[in-house]
Amino acid sequence: MDQTRRHVSFFSLFRHNRGHLAAFELIYRLGVALLFVPLLTGCLNLAMKVSGYAYLTKENVFYFAKSPLTVAFAVALSVLAAFLSMIDIGAVICTADASFLGRRVSLSEITVFAVKGALKALKIKNLPILGVILLLAPLTGIGMVSAVLATVSLPGFVSRFVSSHTASVILAGALILLLSAAMMRRLYVFPCFLLESRSCRDARRESRRLSRGHLLRDFGEMLLAQVLFSVLFAVTALLLVTASYGLVRLFSGALTFRRFMGSAVWLAVIVSLFIAFGLNAPVSYGCTAKLYFGRRTQPEEDTAPASTKEKSPEHRRAFRMICLCALGIMILSALSLWHLVSSNRINPNVEFLRTVEITAHRGASAGYPENTMAAFRAAQELGADWLELDVQQTKDGHLVVMHDSNARRTTGVNANIWDMTLEEVRSLDAGSRFGAQFAGEKVPLLSEVIEFADETGVRLNIELKPTGHETELEKSTVDLILQYGFQDRCVIASQVYSVLKNVKELSEEIPTVYVASLAYGNISRLAYADHYSVETASASRNLIRRVHNAGKQIYAWTVNTRDGISDMIDRNVDNIITDDVSLALQCVYESRYSDLLTEFVEMLEAEEE
Repeated sequence: MDQTRRHVSFFSLFRHNRGHLAAFELIYRLGVALLFVPLLTGCLNLAMKVSGYAYLTKENVFYFAKSPLTVAFAVALSVLAAFLSMIDIGAVICTADASFLGRRVSLSEITVFAVKGALKALKIKNLPILGVILLLAPLTGIGMVSAVLATVSLPGFVSRFVSSHTASVILAGALILLLSAAMMRRLYVFPCFLLESRSCRDARRESRRLSRGHLLRDFGEMLLAQVLFSVLFAVTALLLVTASYGLVRLFSGALTFRRFMGSAVWLAVIVSLFIAFGLNAPVSYGCTAKLYFGRRTQPEEDTAPASTKEKSPEHRRAFRMICLCALGIMILSALSLWHLVSSNRINPNVEFLRTVEITAHRGASAGYPENTMAAFRAAQELGADWLELDVQQTKDGHLVVMHDSNARRTTGVNANIWDMTLEEVRSLDAGSRFGAQFAGEKVPLLSEVIEFADETGVRLNIELKPTGHETELEKSTVDLILQYGFQDRCVIASQVYSVLKNVKELSEEIPTVYVASLAYGNISRLAYADHYSVETASASRNLIRRVHNAGKQIYAWTVNTRDGISDMIDRNVDNIITDDVSLALQCVYESRYSDLLTEFVEMLEAEEE
């Protein structure tokens, strides 16, 4: 093979097999995400636990990163990531080579070729090729990074660092590009290694030979491919956002439009990022294949799998079995990931990475009578992660949901709950004073709300309000929670610390939250409080940092304005308790996507008006 350049079109390399490559990318990327995300989070949490870090913040993350165990995990995960990337590269190279030769390959052939190539890379003498993948990542990932930056908002501390160290960031970026340019001599390692049955060392030598005299041009073509990829992504993202905006505007009335706009835009962002994630490897390594095939003097007929061969019945049965097993693994992985996400178990204890959750204060109390099933149903339908509710005990020992110990404010009846039987409490009208349309709303039992939460998947923040007239309030509540097996999906909160102590003595399984209207000093040392709920005025950055460093979460209440909610998001609280679920969710979604996307949505709204 000499260095004579032949014209090869990028799109021609996928003309015959683009459907099978697309199917492979869809299945493979989804499978990797479903398996790798829980693995990554599990390794992080294990490393934190073994190293003695309950929570990671910008103050301690550097010391955590230097831990030998952290380094070991990072190396192992890097090798795994490179191995998984090698499979992806093999699929692209196989598809490109088959199309270059005018052949069609099946999904099974692409998969077998890619897996065999990745397993070959695990041989001791070939391991350096995994390092090449990692060193080329800055160049092959520029388009993907640009896609993320164009749509997803950076954490506040990153934005502040970039704005205050702009020159240093530009210099670092230039150095990374120079390193990638220097690695261009290794660009042809992958097709040489996979298609020519060479060892890693021989593939490196051949790559150097092929790239001799072409480094600058190759680098320019690779960079241009990444720029075009970024432009394509930007157009796709804007089209999806525009479409989602139009659908929400079409099917939503004026009052509900803002409620769904944030989530619709975020869904468009997720879809566009998934598309970009799937196209990243075909664009990057498809460009590599284009350059490689451009230097071939003639097609080599024995490099791609011969798809024209008749497959034996045994082969077809084996392939069907592999597909069924892969499908089963994907389904189980999807269910596992859904369970982990819904139960908040893969939300890492890392400041700036945790997802801010929304708690509906006494239900959706901005538009519904507080602490009623109507308010709880509305909050769940709006998308609240948690329902906050208050518990009182009746004269005959039943647990009912009401904030005040006296029923006058919400029902118009001037009577204390502890003086009333359950039958008397259930006869109260908890809705009429809020609005005639809610007439007949009952004061719910705690058991009713738990059953509702169990059916819908929403979690409960159960605040106990002792008055001194109760009989074993904590025991009754704990027993009810354990009876329903609900201990993993609720917290018990109270402003009275002894209540939390009693709860923990009854059950260590149920998380507790100390509610503080004023928080000063190191409240994270309170042993019987797993988490803390503070008024916004007390939710200072120092307090949040101390609580996080203790491995605990902090909730902020009650936040009902856009500025207040945005401020709490910026301060990295874990949970925002609000009366206005729609506004809070909208602020959370807007905090996730970039300023550029926010301005685009505002432009759409302005044109609509």
